[in-house]
Amino acid sequence: MTDIKQMKCDGFLIGSLVDYSKDVQAELVRTTTLPPDIRKVPLGGRGTVSRTTIKSGNIGDIVVKKYSHGGVWRRICKFYYLHLGKYRPQSELMILDHVRSWGVKAPKPIAFIIRGRAIYQAWLIAEEIAGEMSLALLSTQNEELSRKVMLDLGQQVNILIKHRICHVDLHPGNVLIDPNNEARIIDFDKAYYYKGSLNSLRDYYLCRWRRAVIKHGLPEYLSEYFCAELLKNYDKTR
Repeated sequence: MTDIKQMKCDGFLIGSLVDYSKDVQAELVRTTTLPPDIRKVPLGGRGTVSRTTIKSGNIGDIVVKKYSHGGVWRRICKFYYLHLGKYRPQSELMILDHVRSWGVKAPKPIAFIIRGRAIYQAWLIAEEIAGEMSLALLSTQNEELSRKVMLDLGQQVNILIKHRICHVDLHPGNVLIDPNNEARIIDFDKAYYYKGSLNSLRDYYLCRWRRAVIKHGLPEYLSEYFCAELLKNYDKTR
């Protein structure tokens, strides 16, 4: 089980897999005031996060995601959540730690930050993927490289399926390509342990991916290669 260490700093709660000094805690809290870095690209992925560098504690370049509601709730209480069970970023940090231990190339979680108690605001801090480009954007610029990346991505998604992890919003915008041309899966917010069959989970991933490709007018080969990689391990008995 993931051991979350909790620290308090200037009225904020910090949760992490490691203990941080008071100086690092203060730097982490200051990241909550950074303005968002908005990038207008297809299926933006990490389009509305803040980016900075924390030199203390050997942390380095990071991204800071502030949690916000969508839909109707966005108009009512955009950044506020009701505390029921685990804090929202706490769950995502734990999922990130688990999937990385299985070989999925997800960002390294640094910490989550909470302000408030029963009603709270939340942030997740993770490593920055230097020189990243979303698969959604890459697919419109370099078909040959995108096809190669799909093999790497398919292997990682099959790991998620094997361990029954449902990433509820897996699409080409939430796949980042690093300078080594390796796929990194991001945004595990709301991911959960799936209790149904492995094949039904695989079908969910296939449908969600294809729907995003069609909706955003991305190249059809993204669906073809994604489907081919996931169906390599298809077994009607599971």
